[in-house]
Amino acid sequence: MNDDVIIEQPKESDIEALRGLFSRALAPHYDGDHDAHLSRLIEAYHADGYDTNGFNSLAQVGYVARHTPGGHPIGYINLAIKRHGTAKVSPLIVDPSARRKGVGEALLNTAPNNVRMLYCTVSQDNIEACTFFIRQGFVKVGEIHDQYRRGKTELLLQRTSSHHHLNNAASYELVRVSEPKQWRQFTEISESMHVNQPLPTVTTVTYSPLRTETDPINRKTKTAYISVSPNGQSLGGFILSKKKGGSTKLSTIVWANEDALSYLLTELTKVDEFRETVGRVYVHVPAELINTRIFQKHRWRLDALIPGLHNEHEVAAQWSTSPTSDNVAIEGVSTFMEPQNWTNYHRALREVITARQWDAFETPQELLVSLMAEVGELAEELQWKSRTFTRDLDRGRIGAEIVDIYNYLLRLSWHIDINLLETAFLKLARIKEKYPLEKARGTAKKYTELE
Repeated sequence: MNDDVIIEQPKESDIEALRGLFSRALAPHYDGDHDAHLSRLIEAYHADGYDTNGFNSLAQVGYVARHTPGGHPIGYINLAIKRHGTAKVSPLIVDPSARRKGVGEALLNTAPNNVRMLYCTVSQDNIEACTFFIRQGFVKVGEIHDQYRRGKTELLLQRTSSHHHLNNAASYELVRVSEPKQWRQFTEISESMHVNQPLPTVTTVTYSPLRTETDPINRKTKTAYISVSPNGQSLGGFILSKKKGGSTKLSTIVWANEDALSYLLTELTKVDEFRETVGRVYVHVPAELINTRIFQKHRWRLDALIPGLHNEHEVAAQWSTSPTSDNVAIEGVSTFMEPQNWTNYHRALREVITARQWDAFETPQELLVSLMAEVGELAEELQWKSRTFTRDLDRGRIGAEIVDIYNYLLRLSWHIDINLLETAFLKLARIKEKYPLEKARGTAKKYTELE
């Protein structure tokens, strides 16, 4: 917790300040009466947390953050404690002037220790909030469209209270099965550990890497990996097979426990067959709680739920990822990038900056100077080239300079807490008003000169 942050329960004198926080933070992303939302929470606090309107809520618990005891609120959190042993963060707000200073983390740490899971929904457009929650250990488990505002996508995030780590993971090595003795060990552990589906009676694997080229006779060649320790112990292993279209199937995965499954998914990303896959890497596993939690943690995508795939009493989940997909963990922070669009780019840029803690050195003034310097570098690329055909320009270098300008401009807007997209549309509306189509068409005159 930041020593400069004081966490207290809300007071009557905080209500007006909290109304301002609610309006500024929630209105851009959520519909509804935010004033009524706050009033309902305040009413619950007066009743020792009891929420008369909450169907699944046992209590509403709220805290404010201040710099000094009784000072002006710089942040606020409300936790809706559910009867299922979970708690919804609804909402968590930090004043723009206090962001990136540990206030949000301090508020998040007020969650009761007996809560087994925290969860929340965050607008996909709220890049700073998404990045914050991911850095605090939350995992994206789904997307919800048009739930709190038409045209908006909400990310469903959650963080469980249990964090598993293999203390002796370094003593294990993942090796390709390259001899009969290793293959016998693999088949033995598949009978005593968890397995996504039993091995066929006859399973043939190659003792060499899978070929990267397409198999012309459709042999569906398989190769296996097994984790081993110096004393011969194993955490599990997996079998990979090439599929049509360049994809690779994780046809069998064997694991000793939850930690081992997480370990194997991490090690999978390091083998040649994974890195050389042209399409996707996919697997079918039982749709069980632990399996789902681990695959979500590693940011695999849930493609389908298939009832009765392996037996009539079980639902199989197909999970997939790829070596070029940002579903694979990058620097410990998810970028959520699937298609290339501006929302995803903005989030990825934010994560690159925060992961390296560059934002600690940024001020609006420094960013403005950097922006001007990048404009100068762009000018150098075009200097004395007014007679050069566009196709002959170095578009790679020019594009890189334009991106630098865009990045600094975007970062400047973040620091001043300007919603660049909203401001751009407002500006466009004003341009239309100042330059009516019938007067401005075909002329470069300023609006004050238009007749």
